[in-house]
Amino acid sequence: MQSQGRQFLLQLVLLAAVCLAPSDARKTAKVSTGELGPTHVNAMSLLGMGGSSGGMHGMNIELIESSLLAMAKDGATPELQPFVDDIMNLTLDMMVEVEKQANVSQKTLDDAWYAFKACQQTYADAFWDLARENKSHIDCSVKEAQKAVNYNECVTTCGSLKTYRDIMCPQFAGVNVYPAIDNCKLQDNYLEKNTRPHMASLRDYYLGKLQDWQCKKKKCDDANDYYYTCLKGCLPLYNAWYVQYCICTEKQHALESRRCAPDSEDCTEYKQCYQDRRAAWELANTTVAEEEVSFLAEYRGLYRIKCLLEAFTASIDGTKDLSIGLEDCRVKSYNNATYLGHLYIEYYDIADNPFINCSYPKEGTAKPGSDAWIEYFYAGKMPTGTTYEDCGAECCVSCNSTCPETPDYYPVDVRPTIQPIVDNPYECYGDVVSVGR
Repeated sequence: MQSQGRQFLLQLVLLAAVCLAPSDARKTAKVSTGELGPTHVNAMSLLGMGGSSGGMHGMNIELIESSLLAMAKDGATPELQPFVDDIMNLTLDMMVEVEKQANVSQKTLDDAWYAFKACQQTYADAFWDLARENKSHIDCSVKEAQKAVNYNECVTTCGSLKTYRDIMCPQFAGVNVYPAIDNCKLQDNYLEKNTRPHMASLRDYYLGKLQDWQCKKKKCDDANDYYYTCLKGCLPLYNAWYVQYCICTEKQHALESRRCAPDSEDCTEYKQCYQDRRAAWELANTTVAEEEVSFLAEYRGLYRIKCLLEAFTASIDGTKDLSIGLEDCRVKSYNNATYLGHLYIEYYDIADNPFINCSYPKEGTAKPGSDAWIEYFYAGKMPTGTTYEDCGAECCVSCNSTCPETPDYYPVDVRPTIQPIVDNPYECYGDVVSVGR
């Protein structure tokens, strides 16, 4: 009678494990255990084979756990090892399935959150976020200032060549003049009847003049070549600065144009997007939280079964008494991050995606181009070596005392000051802007 009861418990535990296990593991279990007798049908009926809900899993885990504890009363014998191994394999398979479920739940929540956050990006044109546009302009100007410094540093390295040119070329200019006519006259006391000595003297005089002219001209030409070759080497840096200048001017005009734009349909669509996707994210939050409670409880139960099975194996191997192993399992807790941390869901905070009022500018009623506008966005805020340009939006108004001609905003010592001798290929708005921000 005791043997029949034990056989029933073995079949009951295995069937409960098969109910828990994924489909592939179920096939393995049927092969390893063979056909069971009438008890198989009774256990199947008891367990409700085929159920897949979290509650059914919980009932099966409790049934396996209580059945294993009941079996422990008869001790752990070597013939139980294949059975213990089968249940262990099914338990490990089920733990993998729970981990997959945790990943699916996390992805569900991630997808809902990122779709929710995407509203602001999808309807970016809805926002009167002038501060963001202005930061983009200022950040751009910082790069512009650095490129101006790079160009001027390159020009500075050509300074010694310029100094040499400024010495050589004036010397050439000094000899590049016609000699005085008096050099051609005979001296009053000249008594020779033969003119050859006079001609030789004139020849030697003008040959000396020619040699001096040629020497100084070559030195001036070489000095010019050296200097302008050096400047040409700076041309890529100049062009890099100029392109950055054009980009920054466009960003300034984009900032000003944003202030001109009226409230649009994008704002209404953003509000609707935010409302709908927040509701979807909150629903996903609730659903995933419920799933997390379920699969964490299931995982803890599987850990308990695994512990019991390890206790049976240790007893069969003779390494630990079964009663001691079971007591260790009884007092052990798996309800902490050491065992469950990799399953914890990472939730999101609504504070990281607040609703943004897209109806009115936060900067008040200042109009682009006005003194108030310039004072708010530009004055004292532009990086050294740069300045703001004339207003480029449709709704610009005239400035009075703070127009961009204010010299304090573009000191000569940091802006590009020497135009390379090669024509500049870059244009802004169809007109080449002269160097000298």
